[in-house]
Amino acid sequence: MGQLLRYLEEHKHYLTKALGNSQKNIYLIFVYYLGLVGVMFGIFVVSRFLLLRWQDPLAALDQQTLLQSSAEQLESAAGLLRNFIVFGVLLILFFVVFTVVNWSYFQGLINNRLVGKKNTWKFLSKFSFLNLIWTLVWFLIINAAFFGSKQNLTNLAIFLLILLYIYFTNILYIEFAKHRSLKYLYKVFKVGLDKLSVLAIPLLIFYLGFLLIRYLYVLVPSISYGVNIAMFIIYWIAIVFLLAFFQIHSVVILENIKT
Repeated sequence: MGQLLRYLEEHKHYLTKALGNSQKNIYLIFVYYLGLVGVMFGIFVVSRFLLLRWQDPLAALDQQTLLQSSAEQLESAAGLLRNFIVFGVLLILFFVVFTVVNWSYFQGLINNRLVGKKNTWKFLSKFSFLNLIWTLVWFLIINAAFFGSKQNLTNLAIFLLILLYIYFTNILYIEFAKHRSLKYLYKVFKVGLDKLSVLAIPLLIFYLGFLLIRYLYVLVPSISYGVNIAMFIIYWIAIVFLLAFFQIHSVVILENIKT
């Protein structure tokens, strides 16, 4: 009983300190996330524009036109279609890679802010490269679980893997921002496993808060299109603030425990 009380008292201290730190950092982190979304929206608009422009010549190739075309014209149309598919695949690949790099850049800004480090292009480029490889590895692991698990275990396996990804990724961001060295990569798993009972609390609060926000969002009746848009924006603003507090809370814990 005494051990449980000490455990709760310790987390009360961390939570109180995290709430205090939130007053200094949470709004700036929110602005960073707005920047992240703004850049992503801009690249999405440009990518969509390029894809539609490339698609314009294909729009004229209806069935009637193809039936009346010569062999040379059909071959040209087939080449045009192949080029469109290749261009589309490359554009999607670029968009995915850019998404990870963009996320990495802003996460570098956020975690440097939280650990009190300066932003440098050298750090941000290393951070982006590390996060790109890290994300790819976890993507392969989660896909292996999806295709390799029995059907009745797939959803549970993927859910647990996503939680593990969020948990260890959060530690990775903080540790790399503090030490700025790849040699601390092993420490992510050591700290994550050794301090699971402590570091799992911010993730638990984030997950429960997410479920609560989602539940409240679903409860709001659909009155009009304008109200729906407003509620959707409020919903995502609440999620972003919750995510920002999750990161602040995690940094406070890692700064106050021996790793």
